[in-house]
Amino acid sequence: MGNLKLKGKDILKLGYPNNQSVNVALEVMKRNFATKNIHYVKSLLKEILINPEQFEKDLTFGQIAETLLSSKKTEKRMLNSQRADFQIFGNNISEEAKNQLYTALKLPVSVQGALMPDAHSGYGLPIEECWL
Repeated sequence: MGNLKLKGKDILKLGYPNNQSVNVALEVMKRNFATKNIHYVKSLLKEILINPEQFEKDLTFGQIAETLLSSKKTEKRMLNSQRADFQIFGNNISEEAKNQLYTALKLPVSVQGALMPDAHSGYGLPIEECWL
């Protein structure tokens, strides 16, 4: 069995989106084309990227094509201009946590929000401790 020297960054350079399609492509190609030349493998991956519909029902490449097609269906949405209703309980909440709440309240899925006295900033949304 050969050792195909294909990496995720090689697939990204071909133009693949930085999502699950890279992992799927790596797995499929290493499993089925381990003994093939890397240039040949890259040319196959490029063909799949250009026209994934053509490979959707293919037994070998179908999984890559499906992942590419599903990633194209992702829709970019803008934040709403108005925030959803909210309440802030407490005086010692950081400005960063408040700003995260304000941004979250503009998301299309937001209906209502609140910050409790123990809220603090997280990676993208404010965090609150919950003790039961």
